[in-house]
Amino acid sequence: MKACPSPCRVDDILDLLLLFRGGRRLPLLTFLRLLGKLTSVAAVVPLGLLSLRPLQRWLNSFHLDAKWHGRRRIVVSCQCLLALAQWRDRAYISGSVPMGSIPSCREIVSTDACLSGRGAV
Repeated sequence: MKACPSPCRVDDILDLLLLFRGGRRLPLLTFLRLLGKLTSVAAVVPLGLLSLRPLQRWLNSFHLDAKWHGRRRIVVSCQCLLALAQWRDRAYISGSVPMGSIPSCREIVSTDACLSGRGAV
C-alpha cells in the first residue's frame, strides 16, 4: 500500500508556485504559506523533507519573524528558485511512498485526569 498527496493539494501547491518567479517581491507570509503546504506533503513525497531543507535554510537566513515581519517583502532570488525547482514537477509531488507495516495488536491506554491539569497514565 502506498501513500500519496491528494490531487487537490498538488494543484494548490503548483498554483502557489506560479507566484514565485525570479525578481518578484512577495510577502514573508506567502513564503510561509508555501512552506507549510510543502511540509504537509513532504512525508508522502520520496525524500520530501530532504528536498525541503534548502528552502528552509534560505528563508531562515533572513532572520525574520512572522509576527513582526509578516508583510515584509522578500525578493525571490536565484537561490530560492533553485530550492523550488524540483517542487514544480507534478510527477515529483505526486510521487508516493510505501506505507510501513501496521501492527496487528492494539494497546489500550487509559488516563486519569483532573481539572487542575494533573493526570496519570
